[in-house]
Amino acid sequence: MSQPAKAEPVRVRLYGMVTLTKRRYLVQLAVAVVLAAGLLALWYFRWPTVRRSLVAAQTALMDQAVKFWDAAPWVIGVLAVLQAVEAFFVLRAFRRKEAEAREEAAALPIALAAGPQATAFTAEKPLEGG
Repeated sequence: MSQPAKAEPVRVRLYGMVTLTKRRYLVQLAVAVVLAAGLLALWYFRWPTVRRSLVAAQTALMDQAVKFWDAAPWVIGVLAVLQAVEAFFVLRAFRRKEAEAREEAAALPIALAAGPQATAFTAEKPLEGG
């Protein structure tokens, strides 16, 4: 007994450059969430001790580094919010394309059952010159 052919996975073009399947996008999203959480955890547990040593150095470069790393959780938070907004729109695009694919799949058996239909290229007599 043969199995039905699997449908091609729905793909969405991201930023007009990269075409992704839903599974690949969700894996990418999960990796981004894990990395952001890991970076925040690392910052939370390590930054206070590193900060003390950088402040003790008292150079202009170290002061800039301290300012940057003091703001790091806010930067990560803003990037996480932007990632969530992107995920909302991308997952909505996936839902829309999946609905279109389901509609096409549902219409296919009906079109096949109707049989061949006359088209503009069907002719009673053979084409001349051929």
